[in-house]
Amino acid sequence: MRIRVYLVRHAESLSNIGAHIEEKEDVLSDKGILQARKLASYFDNFSFEAIYTSQSFRAKLTAEETSNLTRVKSSSYDFLGEREGHLSDDLVFSTTEKFEVLKRRLTETKNFLENSKHKHVVVSHAIFIKALIAYLMFEDSLNESSLARISDIIVIENVGVIELVFNKEKERWRIISINNSVSSEDYV
Repeated sequence: MRIRVYLVRHAESLSNIGAHIEEKEDVLSDKGILQARKLASYFDNFSFEAIYTSQSFRAKLTAEETSNLTRVKSSSYDFLGEREGHLSDDLVFSTTEKFEVLKRRLTETKNFLENSKHKHVVVSHAIFIKALIAYLMFEDSLNESSLARISDIIVIENVGVIELVFNKEKERWRIISINNSVSSEDYV
């Protein structure tokens, strides 16, 4: 049996454009609202049974559009949240979450997804999604250095979609695509 997972970075929030410092209750920008609607249309042609989000308002708002259009229920979980930290005035992120705590959340997320019985969409955050991809690659050998390297290499746009497949028989993850975007930006 195979489980298909679509990891999605939330739509553009006000903090993404520097309008204010990111908070749990951060709302979507006008562009972010349009992105969330476009994401819903994108997923309208897909078959999946569940939508999971972090507890943040911006992730829930992003998922809400897809949930409303597809009639697939959305549930939120703490372990899918962004890595704890803060943005400086020049929008540089500094983590305050200990690496061991992040690894426990990544393990919880991996186990949750592997024990699922259906296809699903997960709406989370760029830093957490990058960490999850790194964890699926390196598992227990993941360290801060390899996570930093992967985080520096992988760009995940707002509403960028990462498609993964988990083969339960082989207990193996495969990355099918990274950053299938419904709202392309130039990151060169």
